[in-house]
Amino acid sequence: MKPQLKIFIIIIVIAILTIGAVVFVQLKPVKLINKEGMKKQEQIVPAPPENMIPEQVIEYDNQVYQIAKDNKQVSACGYVVDEKSKDTCYYLLAQELSDKKVCGNISSAEEKSACFDTVIIGQARQQKNLDLCQTISDETKKDGCALGILDLEHYTADKCNELDGRVKELCISQVLFAEAVGKNDTALCGQIPLEDYKAECQGMIGAK
Repeated sequence: MKPQLKIFIIIIVIAILTIGAVVFVQLKPVKLINKEGMKKQEQIVPAPPENMIPEQVIEYDNQVYQIAKDNKQVSACGYVVDEKSKDTCYYLLAQELSDKKVCGNISSAEEKSACFDTVIIGQARQQKNLDLCQTISDETKKDGCALGILDLEHYTADKCNELDGRVKELCISQVLFAEAVGKNDTALCGQIPLEDYKAECQGMIGAK
């Protein structure tokens, strides 16, 4: 074989190998991208700017919360810079998703408890489940939860007796309170089982 022909063949082989390597390098990421495209893509949270001033922190945290809300992405709240705002992000997303587990990410014990109660109230009202209301730790919210479910306009004291425990007393107190004020009858106030409702009823009628 002539030397010129050998050199030509070598050049051709090198060119083919070079082109193959380039094609392989170009196709490899495309293959990976296509593979990832089959999975559910998560919204990327942008990195916070360095040395942010307070106004920038607020703006960035709001942006992150919006990403978390729009994508129902709990993990995004972890990127919120301000600790109180981070707790708020988890709190609001827990309500959005109606998921008590999200509340567990909140650092403040008080806010965490309030988050649990708020989620339970939403679930109880949606399901019209008075038993769920009884799992709420805050007594005022517990009462509010029950009152949000009961259609007291169609309740009488006798119908309230079909209920149990505190919910029963709350129902009777509300019904008698409304009846006493409507009739301007302090005697009815005296029949109210819950003392705070009774005192308010007597005070309201006595002030007339």
